[in-house]
Amino acid sequence: MTGVVSFAHRVSGALLVMSLPFVVFLFSHSLQSEQGFIRVTGILQQWWVRLPALLIVWVLFSHLLSGIRFLFLDLDIGIRLPAARATAWGVVAVVLLLLVLLMGLAL
Repeated sequence: MTGVVSFAHRVSGALLVMSLPFVVFLFSHSLQSEQGFIRVTGILQQWWVRLPALLIVWVLFSHLLSGIRFLFLDLDIGIRLPAARATAWGVVAVVLLLLVLLMGLAL
């Protein structure tokens, strides 16, 4: 599981970089004016935009939590194999829980 979390951290980082133009575009338009904010809100209400937005937020959660885990590993906290496995499973469990909560809010 530790290898899976490590690989997922790399993939989530790449996905975050690739989604950056989309996020910056929406954010900049939402800050331009009240009409821009209303337009971005309308865009984010469409189902075909909501799914990628949900994916971006899920990837952000995954990358953040696994990154925190790796920072602790760099400090030699949880470096032994049983602890490393437990924290890897913990990251997966928390990310899945956050995804379920997020999907509940998105619907």
